[in-house]
Amino acid sequence: MKTIITTALLLVFNLAFTESNNLWTDCSSSDDKTRVELTSISVAPILPKKGQYITVNFELIIKEEITSGEVSVKLIYSVMPIIDEDLDLCNLITQFNTKCPLEKGTIPVKVTKSIPNFIPSGLYKANINATDQNNKQMFCVNGQFNIQ
Repeated sequence: MKTIITTALLLVFNLAFTESNNLWTDCSSSDDKTRVELTSISVAPILPKKGQYITVNFELIIKEEITSGEVSVKLIYSVMPIIDEDLDLCNLITQFNTKCPLEKGTIPVKVTKSIPNFIPSGLYKANINATDQNNKQMFCVNGQFNIQ
């Protein structure tokens, strides 16, 4: 299950920050960008396929120390909910070779995961919402993407 959630996160980053794909919305409030800023991202391949790997490189600027938090992940295939999880931020980021507290500064992250063969091809809709230790939103992304 952890692999599926991580893959879903990568796919949402793929759709959210690939210039050729505008099927996303930033649902963050305006003051969210004062805590965390995404400064660069690269994703390969742009069109994800089952059984292939997806690699995401990104860089975050942490503007306020983050000691803990929660990441809410929702993934829907067609009309069927696939994932509806609230994840501990500090546990989740250990997969990205980092840990809490997140100090002020720049954090480069590279993640490579395979897209499972068993998931159905088609349209997926996703929402990722992250909050910090004070329950303040750090970022929010809604989007949709196709798996081939």
